[in-house]
Amino acid sequence: MKKSILTHKMKFSAIFFWGIVFGSSFETDSTKQEIYFPATVTSSAGNEIDVAALAKTHIMIVITIKATWCPVCRQQLLRIKEQLGDFEKCN
Repeated sequence: MKKSILTHKMKFSAIFFWGIVFGSSFETDSTKQEIYFPATVTSSAGNEIDVAALAKTHIMIVITIKATWCPVCRQQLLRIKEQLGDFEKCN
């Protein structure tokens, strides 16, 4: 009997990011600000989750919803592209 990937002790965690992930304002000025990945996130059950601790034991999947025509979304896409190396270090 074949076992699915999920039954082979692989735990998948998805963190859904709605809105602005890497910034806290809708400003589109050209000044670069320091942006950090959140240290903790809140689960749908209301529990605080330590992202760094979770990344050590789980495969992390980041899902972000963007529109290519949206100026704020385009800035976020560029920020995500710049930080891909940091995500690769996690897993």
